[in-house]
Order: sequence, then C-alpha cells, then structure tokens
Amino acid sequence: MELDPKLVAVLAVVIGWVVAEGLQQLSRLVKKDLSGQQAALTAAIVGLLVATANGFLAMVPPEYAVYVNGLMAFLVIVLGPMALHSFINKFSNSVKG
Repeated sequence: MELDPKLVAVLAVVIGWVVAEGLQQLSRLVKKDLSGQQAALTAAIVGLLVATANGFLAMVPPEYAVYVNGLMAFLVIVLGPMALHSFINKFSNSVKG
C-alpha cells in the first residue's frame, strides 16, 4: 500500500507553500536572498514524508486498507481546496505587483 498520487501532489503544493513562506521570513531575518533553495528544500521534504508514509502504510494489515484509503481520500478532499486557494492567492498577488 502506498500514498495516493493525488495526495502526494497536494502535499507537494502545501509543503511548497509552507517552505516558500518560511524561506521568505528567514530571508528577511538574515537579509539574504534564499529563494533559490526553495525547490531543493521542498523536494527533500516531500520525498522524506512520502518515503516515511509509504513505510508506515506497508505495515497496515490488509483488512484495514479500506479505512486507510478512505482517510487518504478525505485528506485529498480537505487539503486540495486549501492548496488551490493558496495557489490562486499567490498567483493573484504576483500579478498585482
């Protein structure tokens, strides 16, 4: 059993947003441009989370697979709109100025 690819995509967007915001704040604090590290840091964090989650999902007994799949679908339903909202806000802010 592995993470649903849709959930991985949504996690990548959410984590990308969190990393971007964190690096922006850190950039202001140290007065240095850290925007070049965003892609590498996001990829590393997403890779770590996906590998860890897949490891834990491999330990789920087959009789609970239905419940775990339902939980993952719920996460996609909840996190998907949040990620889309974040993306739209970021895009509209970049267009404005």
